[in-house]
Amino acid sequence: MKNLYFLFIALTTFAFVNAQTTTATFEDDSFLTGSDLVIGGLATGAIVNNPDGAGKVLQISYGDPSGWDNHGGFEVPVGTAKITGGTVTFKFKSDHGADAGTKGYMLKLEGGSSGNTEKGFAVAGDNTWETISVDLSDCSVGNPNNGNCSGQGNSPEGLIKLLIFHWGGGADAPAANTFYIDDVTWTNGDVVEGDAVPAVAAPTPTHAAADVMSVISAHYNSGVPITNVNPGWGQATQTSLETINGEEILKMKTLNYQGHDLTETDVSSMTHLHADVWSENGGETLAIFPLDGSNPEPRSGPIALQAGWNQVDIELATLPAGTFGGTIKQFKYSNDLNSGAILPLVYVANLYFYADSTASVGEIQGFELSLYPNPATDIVNINTSISVDQVRLYDLTGQKMMEANPNKENFDLDVTGLSKGVYLVKLNAGNKEATTKLIK
Repeated sequence: MKNLYFLFIALTTFAFVNAQTTTATFEDDSFLTGSDLVIGGLATGAIVNNPDGAGKVLQISYGDPSGWDNHGGFEVPVGTAKITGGTVTFKFKSDHGADAGTKGYMLKLEGGSSGNTEKGFAVAGDNTWETISVDLSDCSVGNPNNGNCSGQGNSPEGLIKLLIFHWGGGADAPAANTFYIDDVTWTNGDVVEGDAVPAVAAPTPTHAAADVMSVISAHYNSGVPITNVNPGWGQATQTSLETINGEEILKMKTLNYQGHDLTETDVSSMTHLHADVWSENGGETLAIFPLDGSNPEPRSGPIALQAGWNQVDIELATLPAGTFGGTIKQFKYSNDLNSGAILPLVYVANLYFYADSTASVGEIQGFELSLYPNPATDIVNINTSISVDQVRLYDLTGQKMMEANPNKENFDLDVTGLSKGVYLVKLNAGNKEATTKLIK
């Protein structure tokens, strides 16, 4: 299903095109390739040799039990005409018979601006090739209506995904099976346009490699490996890792929310999260969640995006109180939760944690101080511009954890006994007070 054929019907001597169809085959890599396949989590799919002769076909195998994640098909490549919600025909081979309306197979077109369309269809299931024709424009009983028929009239300009579902319910749900399709023909809609891409690479990071634990970046070795870049969280976002301008970056289309599963990693020695986020037009807001299993989830404040690359640095200590304990398990992104909008297209590069080598510095009423190392594991050194009478450490619930009376400008605190987390350090010198944060 790799060659592309066009059928032109000329009605005048000027060869006016009245109708045009596309027939997709899988014979070579000139049209559909393995990267165009869309396979559900309960299914597998691949382009394989025709089991009954020459050429290549698409093989889809459904798992057991049945479920809506038992689906497979393809996305129409850029530069090809979209699929309209009219009649779609294709060759089909399976040893599983499908009833009309109770169990079996369903054709669904997705990716239109005004909605999807779907319709069940029956097959003989005698393990020979048969030609299936599905009229997606009509749900009337005499058409025939083979069940699960909805969305007629949606997206007349065309849709970009063609999927075949193994559907059913209860005791009538079909068992696992394998089928093959070839020569998929549809009436053309609009041409699929390519997505915008960043014209230049993301800004080159300047943090020293020794201070970085990277998730996605062409400039650092991975310190927090991704185990699944696109887990099934019920999101509408279309997600992929792509190489653009010579570097691997994350692409997210129609972003409502999205995330990754990560190798659980201790990042408590890091002070910040960095991300370079690209937006085509700007004017959008994004939220980033470094997830460690806490509830409520640690969520950044709304990040206002400008057109082009946006450099984002989030101080982990500023995340909502008590929500991030220093172990990263997952990432999540969302549109600004207060707007309800979908972000059409964003790219993310240079996603990493880093330790700010600059000591924490605060100044209140002329009272200067520095505190290091921060994050700390055992001993913290505090230098001030004035002799400190009293120092107190509080957790983010307001509970006092430590108190000392150093009466010095330079002194140490032993925080070995403190649990990992973020603490507030309050220092008093006469009638002056300074407050800073400490990460353990």
